[in-house]
Amino acid sequence: MLASGAVTFRVERLEETALSQARVLLDRASAWDPSGDVAEEKLFGGYPQEVPGGALGAWEGNELVGVIAFAGRWIRVLAVKAEQRGLGVGSALLEQALENARNRGDKVLRTGDQPGNYLSPGIDARDTAFMNWFERRGFRRVARNENLEVQLVGNPLVTIESARAATKQARERGYEIRRILDDERVMLTRWISEHFSPAWAFEVRRAAQRTPAAVHVARWHGEFVAFAAHDGNNSGRGSFGPAGTLDSQRGAGLGRALLLRCLVDVARAGLVECSIAWIGPRAFYERTVGVTTGRTLVVLERAL
Repeated sequence: MLASGAVTFRVERLEETALSQARVLLDRASAWDPSGDVAEEKLFGGYPQEVPGGALGAWEGNELVGVIAFAGRWIRVLAVKAEQRGLGVGSALLEQALENARNRGDKVLRTGDQPGNYLSPGIDARDTAFMNWFERRGFRRVARNENLEVQLVGNPLVTIESARAATKQARERGYEIRRILDDERVMLTRWISEHFSPAWAFEVRRAAQRTPAAVHVARWHGEFVAFAAHDGNNSGRGSFGPAGTLDSQRGAGLGRALLLRCLVDVARAGLVECSIAWIGPRAFYERTVGVTTGRTLVVLERAL
């Protein structure tokens, strides 16, 4: 048991039986991210490359007042009920993540940008109070990432016709463009792990398990050369990515065709916007599908 002022609370492993309470807490605590909608994935959704971690809850009696999910050197989620903030609950949860990272031999602990399973790759730049809280505990700002939002409804660049045209153009150049088949999932994720990253393979594996599979591929003479996925991270929210094209195949329009096919999937699911997280080539997205808004995410890090 831990005591702070008039509040006594305990920190223990968070079980999935507490998911409904965790979802409500995250919904109310997160101003910038739909964390309640993806609570199960963020708290219990696994760790790329078998990175050890876990989810913990802070309890005041039978009430869940704080949660944290961490893996290796990353904090994935940290939230405390508004009424219990400033009473040491968040600090107690943070110390568990610090201890986990130290025990692993990690040299730093970072906020948000865990490859493969992240709520957002950093803290929203508008959330100055949260960033200041971390800084008072020895963290410093080390990186900035960007998310983009693409309007789907009424966007003349994102239509079934534009996706078909881009697909037709790639096929005329000799590429096979289609949705991944069930018996190709293992082969594809191995290929992605080898040519891109194991974290991307982790996300694509999850996207491929959706119905229909949320992964589209390009093949050249029977070999994978490009892929794009959606809903492999923050599943059900229509997030795009990851996506990649072999360097030798760039310039053939594969990225555009696969992106549009994914966005059409998201639009058919009834979503009006698609988030493109942790972007690289912003100009490509602006040119291909337009961009209405963006978010800046700040990564903080503490040396251990």
